[in-house]
Amino acid sequence: PEDKLTADNAPEGMVFIKGGCFILGNNFAQVDEAPEHEVCVDDFYLDIYEVTQSRWEKIMGFNPSKFIGSDRPVEQVTFYDVQEFAETSEGKCRIPTEAEWEYAARGHADSRYFWGNMMNGEYAWFEDNSNGQTHPVGQKKSNQFGVYDIMGNVWEWVSDWYASDYFQNSLYKNPKGPEAGEFKVQRGSSWSNLADYHSSSYRMVY
Repeated sequence: PEDKLTADNAPEGMVFIKGGCFILGNNFAQVDEAPEHEVCVDDFYLDIYEVTQSRWEKIMGFNPSKFIGSDRPVEQVTFYDVQEFAETSEGKCRIPTEAEWEYAARGHADSRYFWGNMMNGEYAWFEDNSNGQTHPVGQKKSNQFGVYDIMGNVWEWVSDWYASDYFQNSLYKNPKGPEAGEFKVQRGSSWSNLADYHSSSYRMVY
């Protein structure tokens, strides 16, 4: 079928990620990251780079960012801003689920970060190397799927509502989070955070 997701059909600026099963969460970190459990996700597309300010402004007509730069990631945007951006953009742009995000962020690795268990500034902007600001996208090394800045630079919204105990009850196939909630989840950490926040399993509530 025409809408079949393949590497050849990936929209411009996106990468095809072959779905599969993996261990979501972490039993040895924050309470809301437990329990570790196996989930499976279908094939999906993900942006290669965080959304730049120039791309955002072209679609949305405004730029709320504190650190101005056309090739820097847009920041200070709400979940609903991002949802509108995705719906207005051409192609197959959408906010990933939390499970899809973690699957992509892990890059099939079972370590703390997709590159290993110790922070490595060659892969992510964080408190110790960011000089107190965001940076143009794509300057650090990509992960195994060819995605840049999935750790660090700016927090990334996922589509799930937050529940601290959701991992105790989540679906095995394509979990999408609770039906409703008060807060949404962000993943990936930012330029201003300590290395611990950049773990593949760390969940931020906002």
